[in-house]
Amino acid sequence: MVIRERIISFGEDGSLFGIASFSADKERREPILIPNAGIVHRIGPHRLHVRLARALAEAGYPVLRFDLHGLGDSGPPSPEMGFEEQAISDISAAIDAMRTDSVTIIGLCSGADNAMRAAQGDRRIRRLVLLDPHAYGSARASASRLIEKAADPDRWWRAASRLMGGGGVDAVMRPGHEEGELEEAERLPIAKEEFAAQLDAVSKRGGRVLIRYTDFVRETLTSAAHFHAAFPEGRFGKFLTIDVDRETDHTYTALSAQQRLIARLSDWLESTDTARDKSA
Repeated sequence: MVIRERIISFGEDGSLFGIASFSADKERREPILIPNAGIVHRIGPHRLHVRLARALAEAGYPVLRFDLHGLGDSGPPSPEMGFEEQAISDISAAIDAMRTDSVTIIGLCSGADNAMRAAQGDRRIRRLVLLDPHAYGSARASASRLIEKAADPDRWWRAASRLMGGGGVDAVMRPGHEEGELEEAERLPIAKEEFAAQLDAVSKRGGRVLIRYTDFVRETLTSAAHFHAAFPEGRFGKFLTIDVDRETDHTYTALSAQQRLIARLSDWLESTDTARDKSA
């Protein structure tokens, strides 16, 4: 399998910068865009975006991983636009650059937020893969988390250490911040009703969405059932798929976590490609 990559600049003034990956010997499928995750360069955290792009290109998907204005190698943002408006404009320009009327966007963290916002007004965005988008709690999820904490022997050991005034054991056992948590703390949440309305807008035009959470949201939800419990029963149909990978941290540090993600995306993209072909 021969994968080719080329540098492209695009946008009205050519100030947006990205890397296009594509197969030289496979029929081309629907293009995929991967914008920045937070303020991380287009390679993605731990080179996640590079590995995603190359693996999906091998499957026949042309992939563009790119920097938004003000990030990586792209030019400065317009002083006339706010961050959200600029991101939507940049994603639209990336779709134009791929010369397509149907595209999939993969976004992590704020990249998921930007992808969702762009999809509200751009009908060319047919599929969304949202990695650790906003998460919403429920009574069911809270009860499950309390039970899980109560059954955790390490948690009891840490509590005992604090009561005895011993900082040593507690310091060793206390988990540290994951990479990306401090950035996530600056990310503004949106109301649950607004998030649901955004999903509904994609659904009404026949779009498909895969939401994949990691252990980063463990204090809010730990299963797909918890996600659905936060919304009215039956609110979302088959257009929406929810995954929770509790073996993965927010930035996909472990190579095994990245490999699981690639395998899952490949399966989901294939299944939604097939569903579209049957309905055509």
